[in-house]
Amino acid sequence: MSLIACLAVSVLLVQLHRQSTAAQVGRAEAVVAHACDLIRDRYQFYTTGWQGPAPPLGDDALHRDLTAAVALALARQDGVEGGIWQGEVGSLAYAYPTYEGSGPKSDLPTAERDNIRAINEESAREEQVTDQRVALCSQTLLLRARPLAGPIPQLTAWTMTRVQVTAGYTPLGLGLGTLLALMLGMSAMLTWLTLVWSRRVRGIENALAHDDMLKKIDRLDALVSELLAMTQRREPHRVSVELQAFLAVRVEAYRSEADARQVAVTTESSTPIAAIDPQMIGRIVDNLLSNAIQHTPAHGKVSISAMALDGGLRLTIEDGGGGVAPELRDRLFEPFVTGRADGTGLGLAIARELADAHGGCLTLLDPGSATPRRGAVFALDLPGAVDGEHPDRR
Repeated sequence: MSLIACLAVSVLLVQLHRQSTAAQVGRAEAVVAHACDLIRDRYQFYTTGWQGPAPPLGDDALHRDLTAAVALALARQDGVEGGIWQGEVGSLAYAYPTYEGSGPKSDLPTAERDNIRAINEESAREEQVTDQRVALCSQTLLLRARPLAGPIPQLTAWTMTRVQVTAGYTPLGLGLGTLLALMLGMSAMLTWLTLVWSRRVRGIENALAHDDMLKKIDRLDALVSELLAMTQRREPHRVSVELQAFLAVRVEAYRSEADARQVAVTTESSTPIAAIDPQMIGRIVDNLLSNAIQHTPAHGKVSISAMALDGGLRLTIEDGGGGVAPELRDRLFEPFVTGRADGTGLGLAIARELADAHGGCLTLLDPGSATPRRGAVFALDLPGAVDGEHPDRR
């Protein structure tokens, strides 16, 4: 973007310089035209009242008089030189009164002699005012010639000036070069700052990625979510659910966790359909299934089964761990009671709250034992979920 801005400013400055040069050339053309008219007027004044034939073209007095007339006409025309041209002999008079050299300039400029001859011959031949613009490397040459009426035939007046078109290019080029250097420097600095700060940000990200702080934040987030779940009790909305498909969905949600721990999870259902709130019961099963997988060692097994019991539904989840410690069994469903160092102690408490809200009951059916190794079994009993009548059942 900095380079684009630099280029845009450069183009604008070049265009402004060109417009300025064009304006200078336009003003110079007007000055040259006015100066040529002044030579015509002075010549007409000089020839007024002539009697008899014109003097010979080689007459020295004629040359002096015409030169004085041209010098008087151009006396206040800065930078303009001119003269009187005759078709047969060439220059009869030349003057450059505003010449800024060491002395007066009286010789016709050699470099522009061909251009001067060409424009005077064209003006005499066409018998009209003729303008010429010659673009050179460092300047633009402006010429004008016009016929002169009087006793001397094939006579024309001419004027010439120069406009330095590259005079402003040196400071312009210097300015554009400085601008480009500043833009490049600024772009390099911005790039360097971006790279430095990017590396620092990546360093912070890497440090945070390997820091336990993120894990603690995730744990706090889970804790807050579970606390909110305990305080936001709602009425169940029972619908008819195909149990085998329902259990398969719950297991699939923890498939990657189970595979990572090399734990096999199986499901079995002896009753096809039950009337339950799938969100509430799904949350209970999720908590029980997550605990079961985390307490089961590698190559162990977790099983989930569903069966009809006294017109209701019983869901059991059995893990492959070493059972529930005796000191935790009586308080297992209380908030913040857990047997894991990384646990919140809210999962089972929330599961029991949801079971109660659904009209059911969550119990530790078998605490299991470490010796012999036997996993814990949790039972979720939902009365009336199979044969009972519910107003919102469909």
